[in-house]
Amino acid sequence: MRNVQRPATTRRPINHLGRRRGIATVCREESALVEFALTWLPFGTIANEHLWVEFGMTPSRYVDRLAEALEGPVRRTLHPETLQELKRFVSHQMIERRRRNHQD
Repeated sequence: MRNVQRPATTRRPINHLGRRRGIATVCREESALVEFALTWLPFGTIANEHLWVEFGMTPSRYVDRLAEALEGPVRRTLHPETLQELKRFVSHQMIERRRRNHQD
């Protein structure tokens, strides 16, 4: 019999285990998007250059991704009032984007 070495066992990422068991898990990117929004929420807007440096996204893309994140599992990690504030922020950003697009 040949001496065959078994590969070392590797740990699966938590998200992988969650998906396998059907448990919704929070993606790191979604958490980062929300944390970033919470940091800028008191200012009412996010500086474009910060978005590009942090996420490599345009403001429009960031708002779209944040809106998607707020509909996913990350919403269960937020206090209901905080979730509503973030949704109002996203809504306001989308309205402003439409207004700017109509002015051009």
